[in-house]
Amino acid sequence: MTPADARFPDIALDPARLRAISGRLADAAELLRRAGSAHAVPVASPADDPASLGYTARLTPLFAAGQEHLERETAYLNELAAKAGEALRRLSGQDADAARAFPPVRPS
Repeated sequence: MTPADARFPDIALDPARLRAISGRLADAAELLRRAGSAHAVPVASPADDPASLGYTARLTPLFAAGQEHLERETAYLNELAAKAGEALRRLSGQDADAARAFPPVRPS
């Protein structure tokens, strides 16, 4: 057991759990992407009077900030899912290397 293992005893890279986490991250990113697409509709003033135009002018930056936030969250989740996928590939490669290095023992 390394010192890092002693400090973090419950951290392990279980391939099945990592696959599930990666899938959930991808699903969450897709939900945010869809929400962003639905949210991207431009804000139009309901009427052509000064009060409506002023109200719409005040709302437009808020909607734009919300859209930007959704885009950043989606990018973050996509990056996190990609990193989880890379960790899974590395872990699978290490498991394959270990399996080749230590062939199964056959009963005598």
